[in-house]
Formats: sequence, C-alpha cells, structure tokens
Amino acid sequence: FASPISLVTLLLAYAVLYLRYVCGLKFRGIEREVLESEYEDLLREVGPFSRDEAIAGAIQVLQIAMLILRPFAISPFVTTPSGENMVNDATIACMPALLLFFVPSVVRPGQALLTWPVVHEKLDF
Repeated sequence: FASPISLVTLLLAYAVLYLRYVCGLKFRGIEREVLESEYEDLLREVGPFSRDEAIAGAIQVLQIAMLILRPFAISPFVTTPSGENMVNDATIACMPALLLFFVPSVVRPGQALLTWPVVHEKLDF
C-alpha cells in the first residue's frame, strides 16, 4: 500500500539532493597515484579483509533476512498450542548475536568470533 508513495518520495529526495549539491559541481579528478597511495596507507593501517569479518557480515545479513521473513516464514510455524507466537523481533535479534559466540575464529585460533571478555570490555552494561 505505501510502496508507491515511498518510491516516489525516495526518487524526489534523490533528485532534490542531486540538483542541490551535485549538479553544479565540477569534478577536477584525482590522479591514480594519489588513489593508490591512499589505498596502500589504508590497507597498511587496517589490514586485509579476514574470514572473521566476512562471517560477521554474513551473520548480520542473516539477521536482517530473518527480521524481514519472520512474519511469513518463522512465526507461523513456532506457536503455542493456543496459537500465540513464540518468536518475536527480540528473539530474532538475539539468535545471531549468540551465534557469534559459537563460530570459531581464524584470526584468534581457539576462540570464538566474539568472546565474553571482549563484550565486557567494549560494551557498558
């Protein structure tokens, strides 16, 4: 019902922002050598893309897909005998987070992608 309105609003907002900020700009360009040196500096600082990062990203995509599909593919099959849903958005949000504690890490062998000491160090409870 709201999809056509949302699409028109998105296109209108894009057009206004493009005409306001991009249309009048003249791109002078960046030389290839400058881009390559910036890339090398960033790669040296951050390091290469690891399997752990790919798995964490895949788990995030899985979480988003489950949140979208929950009303159609998950909730109808996980109900009580009286017909009440046993899975809601909070359940879907917690499942991938728990999965991070069980998937083994390649960067830190013998540990999971997410460990409890890291959670206590990085997150304030």
